[in-house]
Amino acid sequence: MRTCHTALIAAQVNGFPTGGYQPAVRCIFTPSGTVTAGTATYDYSFNPTLNTNRMVQIEQREVIGDDGGTIILNNYDHTIPDDLTGYYIDIGWGMQTASSIMWDAGTAGAVAPRVWVMQQSEVSGGTKGSQPQLYKVYELGGVWNAVLNQQPVRIGVSPTYQDENGVLADMTIYSVLEYLIETALTAQTGMSFTLDALGTQDDGLISSIKPYPIVNAGSFVVGTSYRILTVGTMTLADWQAVGAASDAVGVSFEAIASGSGPNDGTATSALRSLNESLVVQTYAQFIASLMELTKCVLIARAGLAFKIIYPP
Repeated sequence: MRTCHTALIAAQVNGFPTGGYQPAVRCIFTPSGTVTAGTATYDYSFNPTLNTNRMVQIEQREVIGDDGGTIILNNYDHTIPDDLTGYYIDIGWGMQTASSIMWDAGTAGAVAPRVWVMQQSEVSGGTKGSQPQLYKVYELGGVWNAVLNQQPVRIGVSPTYQDENGVLADMTIYSVLEYLIETALTAQTGMSFTLDALGTQDDGLISSIKPYPIVNAGSFVVGTSYRILTVGTMTLADWQAVGAASDAVGVSFEAIASGSGPNDGTATSALRSLNESLVVQTYAQFIASLMELTKCVLIARAGLAFKIIYPP
């Protein structure tokens, strides 16, 4: 939940100073690490106290898995850069208040989850009899469309990325999400993503279910898929007896026996098809498969933060 400043709430309820509403929208285009068009930022915010605003329309959609929006700017003088694709925007939905314009994340608490410019176009037009105008139209994608649906999960060893080293072994669903978002995704993208502490948003499943539990040899379930986590003192013949083709860490197999002889070898199993290569999954797909095991949902927050919500 966003917490807005009391002055911003008063302006939303009563208008400013009273009886009239003066919306203000902070809209600063900032280059991301993948943008090669330079390092400059471009401020196209809507300030109700100025008459030089370029913003014609702005819309932001916050939907899990399908967030985005649209911005239309007036480019009558052809001064807006030709290509802002890849730039990101932390939109601040605010108002003119009795003291000042409030549209920031710190004081006003008015900033929405980050969006990126996915594509852009130009439109010309105007009302009948008026001078034609030129507009820039920016189609936006939020973190789901711009990042999570684009980035393949890469944990483990190339080219299969099956978490051969067992980084996710014996973690709870929440801990797996925390690793995916704060460690793996951050390392891949160079952006500092965070996951809020679970707190009271706990359905009893997300903090207890272990999607990749560690199983000791001797306890394998016939017909279940596993990957060797530690070989132990088990010989090749011991591992072949339970269904593994070799005795190397990361080898996947379907158990044909529970195991006997030395039982200090371990393997990981999966509640969701870990036997499939993670290289074909995006973060969005992987996260969705984890959330199916719970009653919780994962939502984007301001900037690059995520939060677990229960009940949805």
